[in-house]
Amino acid sequence: MDRKRWWWLVSALIAAALLVGVAAQLAYVHSGTGHWGLSVSAAEAPSRVQYDGRYYDQGDRAKVPHDAVRRGHTDSGASVFKPAGDEKTLSVIIYVTTGDKAWKYGIVGGP
Repeated sequence: MDRKRWWWLVSALIAAALLVGVAAQLAYVHSGTGHWGLSVSAAEAPSRVQYDGRYYDQGDRAKVPHDAVRRGHTDSGASVFKPAGDEKTLSVIIYVTTGDKAWKYGIVGGP
């Protein structure tokens, strides 16, 4: 095989590996947030979050109840709050905060 063909083969393999890596990252971010992107942005609330083994879809902006308990965080670092009294049960509603903004999320598919 001459050098020119060798160069094209190596270039094609590198390009294919890069495309597979980008596609895998896109799928990972989309599966966790519902957004198509290469990274998770902490500045915006994702349309879907995974928490406690379940998916929750974003609803309207909301105030986090004053008695809600912080129970974790999303992949982007946003805080997840559950209503008081739901600490040991599956919540159908959670609250996600990013900075000074908060959203209400509802469970996907029911309990």
